[in-house]
This record gives sequence, structure tokens and C-alpha cells, in this order.
Amino acid sequence: MCKHRIAKISDCDSIARIEYCSIPYEVREDAMHLNFFEFYDMWYSRILKHEFDVIILSYNNYDCGFIAYKIHEHSCLIQALYVDPKYFRRGFGSSLIKTLELYLHKQDIHNIYLYVQRKNQAAINFYQSLGFTSGSMFSKYLITMSKQF
Repeated sequence: MCKHRIAKISDCDSIARIEYCSIPYEVREDAMHLNFFEFYDMWYSRILKHEFDVIILSYNNYDCGFIAYKIHEHSCLIQALYVDPKYFRRGFGSSLIKTLELYLHKQDIHNIYLYVQRKNQAAINFYQSLGFTSGSMFSKYLITMSKQF
């Protein structure tokens, strides 16, 4: 059974583990060279300072995915979406997006955007399958994707 919850400081271990395990599957121009403890410290700081809000997805009481986001006026930036590689292709990424959309809809926010590595075709295809459209280049390596719902 899947459950979603708002992350707390005590969830930093799960968040760091999920992102750390996902590194080999990312398509990036510059590889991430952080160890587990650096990811933990990064997420601890982000949650403590309220830089991002995070929704955790648990499946059978195991934290297997998360989405980090920040609301800016009438839109929402998705900062990160990760699913534990052992749980790829089970609809958990889509579930996280849909849960965020339901939350945002209640806040009268109907625009989501994110930045994705331009070489990460799997991520681009995933977001397009959920109704996101590709926009302009945000930087040399990132493109903007957005969705209105």
C-alpha cells in the first residue's frame, strides 16, 4: 500500500538514501560526487531552513520516493523527484506528481515547472507523459518544463 506524507527532519536519512542510490541512473553533464553523509547534510539543511517542502512516498512501510518543491506566488518549482531504483517503473514517480498537483490545486496553484538535464531523455519523456511541455534552455545543460492543470 502506498502512503504519502510531508517530510520531517527525521526523514533525512530516507531522502538521502533514495537520492544517493539514484546517482548511477541519472543522466547529467556533471556527475554528482556526494557521499551519503553529504546528501544527508544537504537535505537536513534544506528541510530545517524550509528551502523546500518534501513529500515522501512509502510503499509497505518502506520510504521509496520523494518530491521536493517550492511554491512561488502562483506557481510551484519542483526541485527534485527521486524514486529508489528498486522501485522504478511502478508508477511511484507519477503518484508523487499527482499528489503534489492535488495539494497545489487546493492552494489554487495551477502551474508547475522544473528544470531537467537536456540529455536526460528518459526524464523528459516521463514528464511529457504527465502533460509537461518543454520550454526554453534554462542554462547550458538544463531545459525548462512546465505544466498547467
